[in-house]
Amino acid sequence: MGNQSPQDSETEQWLNLPSDCLDPLAEEAYSFSLEILDRSAYDEAIDWRMQALSLEVVALQARHQGQDFRPELVDALYPILERMGSNNAALQQHAVTCLSIVSDSCRCPSASELVVHNADYLVNAVAVKLNTFDISPQASQVMLMMVRLCGSAIIPYLDDLIESIFAILACYHGYPRLVESLFEVLNAIVEEGARASPRAIEPAIKTTPSPRRPYKLTTITDVAARLQFVKNRSDCTSPSTPSPEPDPELSSTPEPEAPQPATAEKPPPQSKAHSLIHSITQQTAHHLSTPSPPLRRLLLSLIASSLPSLNPQSTTQADNDTIFLPLIATLWPHVTRQIFPPKSSSPSTATPADLPTLLTALQTLTTLSQHGGSFLLSRFSDLLPQLQTLYHQLEQGMLHEEKTLGRSRASRGTKFKTWDQMVGLV
Repeated sequence: MGNQSPQDSETEQWLNLPSDCLDPLAEEAYSFSLEILDRSAYDEAIDWRMQALSLEVVALQARHQGQDFRPELVDALYPILERMGSNNAALQQHAVTCLSIVSDSCRCPSASELVVHNADYLVNAVAVKLNTFDISPQASQVMLMMVRLCGSAIIPYLDDLIESIFAILACYHGYPRLVESLFEVLNAIVEEGARASPRAIEPAIKTTPSPRRPYKLTTITDVAARLQFVKNRSDCTSPSTPSPEPDPELSSTPEPEAPQPATAEKPPPQSKAHSLIHSITQQTAHHLSTPSPPLRRLLLSLIASSLPSLNPQSTTQADNDTIFLPLIATLWPHVTRQIFPPKSSSPSTATPADLPTLLTALQTLTTLSQHGGSFLLSRFSDLLPQLQTLYHQLEQGMLHEEKTLGRSRASRGTKFKTWDQMVGLV
């Protein structure tokens, strides 16, 4: 101790603070950190290292208070999730670590359950920004992180936010980056809803398969089997021996009353998650007229992702007739217009830049046809001549690229993938 420098002595003095001074200083540092984190993560005036240090202070405060930190989640959880969506990998890692420490300190089994338990606070904070038409990327980043962390468990809490998102899209559809960020959130919601099993979306409904089947041509073997079945049934029902006369004593016995026909049960109501995915899919189709090819591809992928969770196999027959099939009819013209633009006599293969969009549109149309079944038979038949013309155009482009680049390289190109998708569709 005699050889200790004045600088070491000063450091030890600050590190060995009295207990009555430690808590006020920690509270002051925590309050200052929240002021830093309340500002946008995209604010260039704040260095990312200052934000990372503020996240560390929040984590230390949570570890110090334990379960008593739960009331502080109203103010602390939103900025943590916002930094988790940051483009800065170091800041993002700090936010992930901070959220993990906070969930452990609050005695939550996982970070996702912590977010679900505090969904009301987060939804209200996001709703304030959306309802005031705050077009900064903060709200969309927080919503995206909420969905990615919690999966389908958070979807029932987002109904009001989805309405606000479409209200913003209606007013700011001319801002491609904003529109794309909002549709990324909607796409994440649909993907998480589709990833969950139908029982997770409709836990109380016993589902029955739809009687509609894909169209199948009748063959001679099918006709012969049907005739044999009818013949065998008629042989079994023909009387071979006379029926015995009824016993008069037994005939005096009153016949039991015929059972009353059971009344048709009303179909159970849809879950909130199912209704939200249906609403998102239906409203997304109207935004396919956007001039941005990457955004159109995102919207087409969203539609294709939503159909497995909305198909007839996961709904009742009444829902199939009144909800799913009208949705299929609504989506069909919007999707086909991405393949055959109305103002062009030729398909969208005219420009090579549109090939990725055409590929995504064909994939979506294939998914639509698979789930629509025989309901789309007449529509598909009307579109068949145009599809045949498109098939020959894609085949010629694919063969030309194969001769130029070779089979191995051409098979990895967009032209080959588009042609292969066309083969699968037709």
